[in-house]
Amino acid sequence: MSGKAPSAGPKFSKSGTVWRVIAPEAVLRNTVTDADGDTANLTFQVYTTNEDGTPKAQVDLDGAGGYGVLVSPFVASGGTAKVTVPYGILKPGVLYKFRTSAFDGSLYETTWSAWADFRIEPYMKFPAPQASSTIDPVAQENVEFTRTDPGPALPTLDANGAVKREATQARTCGKPDAEGRKVCIELSPPTAESKA
Repeated sequence: MSGKAPSAGPKFSKSGTVWRVIAPEAVLRNTVTDADGDTANLTFQVYTTNEDGTPKAQVDLDGAGGYGVLVSPFVASGGTAKVTVPYGILKPGVLYKFRTSAFDGSLYETTWSAWADFRIEPYMKFPAPQASSTIDPVAQENVEFTRTDPGPALPTLDANGAVKREATQARTCGKPDAEGRKVCIELSPPTAESKA
């Protein structure tokens, strides 16, 4: 028969009487016992709730239009059966209830376990930390300033707040790539047409 230890997670911790799920996929579990010591599985059923916390409507967990339940693998009597609800079926912030019913391979339990409440909490998944940096430490320059040497002068700004640069007919090119191609920039003094 279904046990009396239903839980939802991860992290399998409660806030009051509600299990807090902090992951995109909820894992539901309960213990299972069999009088003959046979292995058994559990059928898991999930419902949305009314404002007063009572069951409202069954959630279709398998998406196949069948019974809308998930069935765990068989486990030894006294063990914990569990299922993972696929991502996207349950919504964060909604209070759900679940219950279980056992099957030992020949006999179905005729009653359901007690309800257990759970809610998917808001969660955030961070990318894995980088193993190495793409920044070339050799290309980085440290510029030190002292009180007697204030460093380079600050640029002059024009009326629009943009940096004022004196254009010279200078041409600057980057380093050539493996095929000998390079990018060049040429600054020219403003013309009468460009000022208009």
